[in-house]
Amino acid sequence: MIKTNRMCIEFNKENIQRDFDIYVISKNSEKGKKENFFGKNVLDLPQQKFKAQSVVYTYGNTWYVMFAKDTVDKYEFKKVINEEVENTTVEKINILYENIYPNILAKLLFNILQSDYDGRYTNITGKLFYMNRKWMNKKKNELDSFYCLEVKLDKNMNLRLDVVTFSKLKFHKIKDVKNNPHYIFDLKSGLLRRKLKNEEIEKNLIYVQKSINPKSHNTIDFLKIGTIEKFYDCKLGILSNFMDDIKNELKDYMKVEH
Repeated sequence: MIKTNRMCIEFNKENIQRDFDIYVISKNSEKGKKENFFGKNVLDLPQQKFKAQSVVYTYGNTWYVMFAKDTVDKYEFKKVINEEVENTTVEKINILYENIYPNILAKLLFNILQSDYDGRYTNITGKLFYMNRKWMNKKKNELDSFYCLEVKLDKNMNLRLDVVTFSKLKFHKIKDVKNNPHYIFDLKSGLLRRKLKNEEIEKNLIYVQKSINPKSHNTIDFLKIGTIEKFYDCKLGILSNFMDDIKNELKDYMKVEH
């Protein structure tokens, strides 16, 4: 794990409130019962059914969802969420008057960066991944495994770039991955998403977040020099592009500096 620099972020909350609706979704667990939302498809419904701009899972039974302004009906949204998990609270918040942790608000904005597949971003259940075709292990036009960089921002506003590997479910024993979420990856479009529980998908097309060989680990160099192409394939080059994308695409909502 490499920590880059601490981020100094200045938000334009008026513009964020103008252009987006932010909901906080939570549920109080029954006494003595431990549960969390992360392993449930309820986290995926906002993006897949309601076309949410961004989802950020925080901890336990709380997460945030951001939509383009006035694009979702609160009561219909709440109804669908509660059909998946009963007695869930869904509340729209006004960030001009209600508190939201800075790292959560920053991640909501980071996660709306769009993917063009050839070395850009994909947002899955609140996680932002940087993907690159060069990191894909293809054999006979089949993609057995691939890795990407997860962009993380902790509560102290430290940005982290962690390598994450996905591989086909068929390579693993069921007992080793029984609690791992299932993912679907479309090699043509570059779309990676969580599989919904009611989807019937061929096992050969399902991926889990796990290496085929637990003794081998994918790595991405922190720094490469020699050509500009090599630089943009290393962590510092990716970080440089990420900062440029924030500056260009999110300039109305935030200013980010090291």
